[in-house]
Amino acid sequence: MTTDPPPKKCSYVFKDSSGETPCQHPVYKHHSHCVFHHDNVAEKETDFRTAVAEFMKKTEADEIIEFYDFRGFIFPPVDFSNTEFKKSADFSSSTFSGNAHFSSNTFSGDANFRESTFSGDTDFISSTFSGNAEFSSSTFSGNAEFSSSTFSGDAEFSSSTFSGYAYFNFNTFSGDTNFRKSTFSGEASSISSTFSGNVYFSSSTFSGDAYFNFNTFSGNAHFRESTFSGNAHFRESTFSGDADFSSSTFSGNADFRESTFSGNAHFRESTFSGNAHFRESTFKGITSFEKGIFEQRVEFKKALFHDELSMKDANLTFLKNLEAYRVDFENAVLAETHFFQIEHIEHCSFQHAFLLSLNFSGKTMVDCDFTGAVFKAVHTQGWQLDSATIQNTKFIYTDYRVEIVEQEGQTKQQYHPIGESRVPADGFFGEGYNEDFTIVTFLHEPIKWNRAIKIPSYLRSAVVSYIGFFNEFIQVTEGIRVEIRTRKEGEKLRVEFLTDSEEDKQATEKVFQEYLKVVGQTELENLKITFNNRQASELDKKLLIIELNNQINNLKNKLSLTQQLVETHKEKARISEEYNEVLKNLSQTSQPTAKAIENIETGGYAVMKGDLKGFSSYMEQGVEVEVSDAVRKIVQLHASDMIYQEVAKGDSVMVIDSNAQRLALTAARISEDIEMKIQGNPRIRFAIDYGEIKYRRTTLFEPKGGSPLRLSERIEPFVSPGEVWCTEAFAERLKHEKGPYQAVPIREELPKLGVPNEKGEYNVKKEGSKEQDIWMTLFRVTKSS
Repeated sequence: MTTDPPPKKCSYVFKDSSGETPCQHPVYKHHSHCVFHHDNVAEKETDFRTAVAEFMKKTEADEIIEFYDFRGFIFPPVDFSNTEFKKSADFSSSTFSGNAHFSSNTFSGDANFRESTFSGDTDFISSTFSGNAEFSSSTFSGNAEFSSSTFSGDAEFSSSTFSGYAYFNFNTFSGDTNFRKSTFSGEASSISSTFSGNVYFSSSTFSGDAYFNFNTFSGNAHFRESTFSGNAHFRESTFSGDADFSSSTFSGNADFRESTFSGNAHFRESTFSGNAHFRESTFKGITSFEKGIFEQRVEFKKALFHDELSMKDANLTFLKNLEAYRVDFENAVLAETHFFQIEHIEHCSFQHAFLLSLNFSGKTMVDCDFTGAVFKAVHTQGWQLDSATIQNTKFIYTDYRVEIVEQEGQTKQQYHPIGESRVPADGFFGEGYNEDFTIVTFLHEPIKWNRAIKIPSYLRSAVVSYIGFFNEFIQVTEGIRVEIRTRKEGEKLRVEFLTDSEEDKQATEKVFQEYLKVVGQTELENLKITFNNRQASELDKKLLIIELNNQINNLKNKLSLTQQLVETHKEKARISEEYNEVLKNLSQTSQPTAKAIENIETGGYAVMKGDLKGFSSYMEQGVEVEVSDAVRKIVQLHASDMIYQEVAKGDSVMVIDSNAQRLALTAARISEDIEMKIQGNPRIRFAIDYGEIKYRRTTLFEPKGGSPLRLSERIEPFVSPGEVWCTEAFAERLKHEKGPYQAVPIREELPKLGVPNEKGEYNVKKEGSKEQDIWMTLFRVTKSS
């Protein structure tokens, strides 16, 4: 009796670091591989589905078999949705030829897809990975969707390639998550996910936009040496551990607004080619942007730094809204950097920094250090340096050179100060023979004004000499230092005056006008000069009068000599007229210049006006001062981060800001505190309008006019105590901003305004005034339930 030979085994052998594992399944038809490893998907598709179902049942039923062995399988389009893998599943080196659906799956053990290839779209939506999930070195040629999934163990995706979009939104990662050296060619998104372990995206490449908004990183987050070619979004994310973005490249915009960094935040040697936004972010640990490059603007409006912030060796172009406190700018290159809306710079080090084409005008420096810094085209007019900053700064440079070097295959620029440009040339500011020479005196920018005067060539040298003598004249008579510069411009002479302050300028103009009148006097021996400088000695005064006589005689002698050299009376008369015209033009240079036009800007803001009900009763009790102080403290407490806040006339409150929801919240907090903390439990009323206002911004925001200032003031007297009313413009702002506050239209009869018209509008013009009617729709600001 003969027996059939055993079925021929599949020739596939799985190889990995642990060795070789031959396939034990029988060959498919007449082929050399089994139905699972056969590569003709179209031929085997129906048979494959039947075989894989039987294979899974057998695996589950056999207690000896430890895992589902899918290694090296070549899958046709497959749908494993709502499948429970009761044991570990190993799909290593598998190929999914079409779309692969694993949505709502449960992997009770480990899930291993290492080095697998997904040719179509891949779907793991709402899946549960109870063990470790292994997808390292896998290729996703289509779109990959892992959203709303739970990873209880480690999630391993290192060195994977995602050609389409890759979505990991609303996921929970309980273990470590690893995407090291992964490539994302399409959009990458992990929004509102929770990472309980450490996260690794080091050396990964994001060609499209990357979204990591609203994430929670409980462990350390590693994005070191990553490349973001599109925009990188990390808005409102929480980093509880260290966040490392060192040596990363952000080619698009980098958005970290409203994020919290509880650990250290490392952005060392990173490059930001687009805008970098850190508005309202919180940095609780050490923050480093050392050797970073910022080619566009970097914004830190209302960002909070609880520890050291270092921008050492960084290269910045546009720095906006940074609360510049304890920032290290050592060796940084600040080339044409705009310190926009940064008026107060405290405890910052600029040692050996390169400050190129900057504007520090009007800024206040407290306990800063500029020792060794290069000042090239830096505007410092009106800046304020405290004594600590002046004492800290020992020397600076005024010039530099750039060296082109090759580092790690890249061409880079290195900046070096020129030694000969050191100031002071020897020693240090404020020490030894430089006792009276500080950075302030060297970088002082005087007030300048100038005039161009037409002067005949034969009088030019005498006029220049006479004008030049004025600096000595005013120094002796008034004790004011004036620098005078003259230069020829065609047929005219340009005269430039430089004084230390606006007050000195005004005094100089007045004295110079009197000084020029002296030229026309005929009896020089009777000159009467007023000396207001008490430091001038009698010898100084006598010498001044003698030299002034010499200057005037020189000018008149030049005129007389010129007239003698001409032959006709007509020419002599012409020269005399020219001389008188010169005196006239000179006197015009001293006429007071028009008051400078204020630098007024315009912008959209919400204006809130408030008033305390019953303040007159506090005045009758004689406690109005105490109540006013209490109101002021409460407003300052809750409105300190507003653009503008003011308490005037004891109980009149005004707050201005651009954010409607934040302003509504501030009104609620002020109202609550006033009612709880002030005797008698008074109630405050508020009226708010939104629109364009005019303002001037120096070190502070100063409102100068605009309808919101007027309308909020008109509405406020009609508001019921304890309520907040607003206009339609502000109601629209509330509607379009994310937050809990809303505006509800008022339609009922109001005590002071009566019944609204058919359009639902009230007339809020001032009672008894002759102004035109002001009809508008009013709203109550309330908190939505």
